[in-house]
Amino acid sequence: MALVNNSTLKNAFCAAQWQGIEVQNGGYLELNSTTITDYSIVVKSGGTLRIIGGLTISGNNHIDIESGGYICVDNGITINLTDPLSVINLHNGYNLGVNTAFVTNPGTCNSILSTINKIGSGFIYEFIDVFIQNELLTGNQYIPGNNISAGTNVTNSKPQGPVVIKSSANVVFNADGNILLDKGFEVELGASFETK
Repeated sequence: MALVNNSTLKNAFCAAQWQGIEVQNGGYLELNSTTITDYSIVVKSGGTLRIIGGLTISGNNHIDIESGGYICVDNGITINLTDPLSVINLHNGYNLGVNTAFVTNPGTCNSILSTINKIGSGFIYEFIDVFIQNELLTGNQYIPGNNISAGTNVTNSKPQGPVVIKSSANVVFNADGNILLDKGFEVELGASFETK
């Protein structure tokens, strides 16, 4: 069990590059008034992340709740996702609540995702298949999905056409499955594009 109270953790304290925190099967991580500025958290199948106080995520940092992982956001807690690259990813098969096989006090977890109090311009994403076509991508954008397809001939209800990441844009594709970049996918000079 790990408890992080009123803290900001920074990877500057580590000699090697620190990727963040991983909560494994049976593990329990509790965040209370915590700020995430330069690391990410991954909750594996059977692990539990519980947010009991305010949480702020800034920059290109995230929380990933993988299939079989648990997330508990106590009722009335505010999550501040400060910009479009500050996200919480809920992969297929995630669980709201705690893993009661290992946590005897489940607390007062919010049981309805849409009622979690989120502020800022970041997002809480539930992963689905994503189709991107006939779009100009500008600014900071984080696009998650089970599978992501982008380009001129991607099939979906939208009109077909090219996908262009404009100069000075910062775009991240994060897929559980495959990322298909079809013809008509373009990244302009000066843009930043990353896949995860």
